[in-house]
Amino acid sequence: MSAQQYVDNEALHVNPVELICLLYSKAIEKLHKARTCFEGGENSAANEAVAFTMEIVAELQGSLSEEGGEIAANLADLYGYIQQRLAEVLVRGDPKPLLEAIRLLTTLHQGWNEIRESNRPPPAASLAGTEAAASAGRTWTL
Repeated sequence: MSAQQYVDNEALHVNPVELICLLYSKAIEKLHKARTCFEGGENSAANEAVAFTMEIVAELQGSLSEEGGEIAANLADLYGYIQQRLAEVLVRGDPKPLLEAIRLLTTLHQGWNEIRESNRPPPAASLAGTEAAASAGRTWTL
């Protein structure tokens, strides 16, 4: 089994909190890559990394449930804002919004890591669609 197949397989067999943490981690990693690529003049590779991150954020946003009430609504707004900032990077070719997106995603990632490590039950708002998304056959090349 190749390393990529192992990672893809792992994403399909983790619990929802682990999946969310994995998605945040990969999004942050891709944004750091985008920043490095922009600094090196590799705009095409940078744009590709930003676009991939936008897909991850869209998946996280799509996993929210109305049952989550205010938490889900706030996360949806935050994900929308992150998407807007990343779109600015692609449209303007300006990497400055990457830092804000990295900061926001890192803060969210830290919160989910705390949930995972404490074995607390996660907010229902963010998990309702996550298991469905994971089991719907969405293949992430992480």
